[in-house]
Amino acid sequence: MKRSSGIPPARETGRLVWGLVMLLVAAPSAPVLSQDSAPPLHAVVNDSLTLPPGGSVVIADLLSSKSWLAVQDGKTGNRLKIPLSIQSSEGGAAGSHGSTYVYRGIVAFPDTGDYLVSLNIEGVGEDHRPFPFERRWRVRVGFPTLIAPLSVDTAYYFGETGFINFATREFKEASLYGFDIRAQGDDTAVVVRGNGSFVSFDSLITEHNASEEKSFVIRGLYAGKSFRFFNPLTNAVEASVWTIRIRKPRLTIVTSWDDPKEFRSGGMLFDMHQRVDWGPMQFRCVLLARRGNAWLHLPPRPPRAVTITARPPEFLPALSRARFKVNESAAPWYIIDLNPSPEFLKQIGQGEYRDVTITIQFETQFGERTARTFMASVY
Repeated sequence: MKRSSGIPPARETGRLVWGLVMLLVAAPSAPVLSQDSAPPLHAVVNDSLTLPPGGSVVIADLLSSKSWLAVQDGKTGNRLKIPLSIQSSEGGAAGSHGSTYVYRGIVAFPDTGDYLVSLNIEGVGEDHRPFPFERRWRVRVGFPTLIAPLSVDTAYYFGETGFINFATREFKEASLYGFDIRAQGDDTAVVVRGNGSFVSFDSLITEHNASEEKSFVIRGLYAGKSFRFFNPLTNAVEASVWTIRIRKPRLTIVTSWDDPKEFRSGGMLFDMHQRVDWGPMQFRCVLLARRGNAWLHLPPRPPRAVTITARPPEFLPALSRARFKVNESAAPWYIIDLNPSPEFLKQIGQGEYRDVTITIQFETQFGERTARTFMASVY
């Protein structure tokens, strides 16, 4: 056989057949990261990188071979060997006794940084002479980046909706995304498990969970594992684990009557003979929750076990069912309408007024028993 001047004698017994355009390189001494001047490949933590990129190394007419990926951490210098995926076929070229081998390597990186990865093959050609091969790549490993900025509030109030989407640009296989949700402090029971990168909080934001103000831990997964990512909203690396608390909004009563601490007798007089919207007969109830610089106005359920008492007691009718009525048709409010005693109002002389204190007691939809006291000067 005539020798080619460009291939050393040790290599003429094995023939390279390219699965992609590659160059045969001489086996160097111990690898050093700074020796490679080619632009690095880019990968992300815990995602698989296939080498060679986009193809395979194919070598024909080998009697046998050993192969592996050698991974060197640029920060620690630690090395790791990973077996290659090999496919072999019996028989090579015409008249050959060797086989054709197809080599590919798959590697995942546990941490960020710069790595040197070499694909190594130690083959034996038909003349039983060694056929060494090595190809090296520099790999720069970073974190995946979210496709869309992500903001997760630490608390969500009953009556509102919430969701997240933690899809990243680099983790491209949609079927590998998933999530699980557990009650905080109880890692044994999964409350919700789902597929995909979209997580709705609607099943968590319930009246029961708000009543107990429960907290939940949400884990976003890719290939069954939580991961870290770069969030373009915060320009920071974050973990795909979030804790949220389901809270109950505060039941607020809106009225023109004064708080007892602020009341001044005769400071403001209410004409109890006129019934007008937003007037002194009405006590409007709404659920309020602060969200940033804004307020959430949430429709409450009608109160249970409502009682209203007054000082002097003659201000209200003797029968408790005649003292007020509840209007539920003014969402997001419900309205408690007072019915003052006509006899009491008739006893107030011309140009006179009376100071009145009323206390409204009821049970909220969250099981809280509450009492609110108000004062006014009326005529």
